[in-house]
Amino acid sequence: EALLAGASEILVYSDIRPDVLERCARFSYERFRLKMQLMETESRFRGVFNSSPQFMILVNDASNVVDINHTALEKMELPSRRHVIG
Repeated sequence: EALLAGASEILVYSDIRPDVLERCARFSYERFRLKMQLMETESRFRGVFNSSPQFMILVNDASNVVDINHTALEKMELPSRRHVIG
């Protein structure tokens, strides 16, 4: 139940020892650091994608449009991403 709620690790009270707590803290910090790094990378990508003067469309493996930049919307004369994504 805890894992379904978003917990990434479960500590059993009888198993709690200093080394287990240290490992848990290290793993938690590493997950947090990687998540922050990913968010920063996604933010930079989003900025480049949205401000690019190039016509850009992202599609998935099934050839469905996942995203489209402002330049492409203007060139295709579409009012918003909603009309293309899906």
